[in-house]
Amino acid sequence: IKERTFFKKWIVAGVTLLGLAACEQQSADQSANVPVIDTVNAALMEVADNYLMGIQARDPLVNYYMNYDIDNHSGLIENTPEAVAAWQAKEDGYLRSLRAIDYAPLKGTRAGVLYAQMQEKLEADIGARVCRQELWDINHMSAGLHSRLGDIAKFQPVDTPEARAQALARWVKIAGYFHREIANLKQGLSEGYSAPK
Repeated sequence: IKERTFFKKWIVAGVTLLGLAACEQQSADQSANVPVIDTVNAALMEVADNYLMGIQARDPLVNYYMNYDIDNHSGLIENTPEAVAAWQAKEDGYLRSLRAIDYAPLKGTRAGVLYAQMQEKLEADIGARVCRQELWDINHMSAGLHSRLGDIAKFQPVDTPEARAQALARWVKIAGYFHREIANLKQGLSEGYSAPK
């Protein structure tokens, strides 16, 4: 899942821009449009918040890289066809919500940059579906879950009985993830998809 490194950077930039957009002062010639801009900003932030929460739910490990506090440490990204389809449906919804926002009042503002970033990311990810990356997502160097097992061990709290139970619940899922990944790769080969050598 090669998008993760990029998306970590995108989240940092996006969250920063969200804060700046909220604090941005309007110039004198925009003062008459403040109510409109505030309404559009609020709509944009709602979409951005929902998108970020969706990413966090889709891949709980993102929370560690972003230093977000979470209560449950048993989650793991799902790579079943059903999970992939469910995430793609959510991406479609985020993009529809974003496109429903009037970009004109945001043009030239920091919030406008955030809008453009989200639009680019969502449209790129949706456009890349034709590549069926989930069927040939193999990389011995980086990006896959195998390269993050050390991070999981480092971040995973085990200081309480509840935390240890959550750790066991997460690590039990890892074997299933890789069995599903093997099945995905075999399906990819049967359909003519493979990673370049």
